[in-house]
Amino acid sequence: MPRYFFHVRDRGRMIEDKEGIDLPDFEVIEQECRNAIRAVLDDEDWQAEISPLAELHVVDELGRTVMVFPFENVSKAD
Repeated sequence: MPRYFFHVRDRGRMIEDKEGIDLPDFEVIEQECRNAIRAVLDDEDWQAEISPLAELHVVDELGRTVMVFPFENVSKAD
């Protein structure tokens, strides 16, 4: 199974995911994006750091961006 890394890009900076996660397909990747963004939105430490324009950049093991998922596409209520 391929490994994907979920980097947060916000205001010109990239916060890299060093561990990554093995996922089978893009449907699961998209759900993982939603889960990761909800976790960030629920974390008080992150809330002060992240702007509404932040994006989750999903990168494969070769460093290729396979998906960009804007934080604004997810609400806490999703």
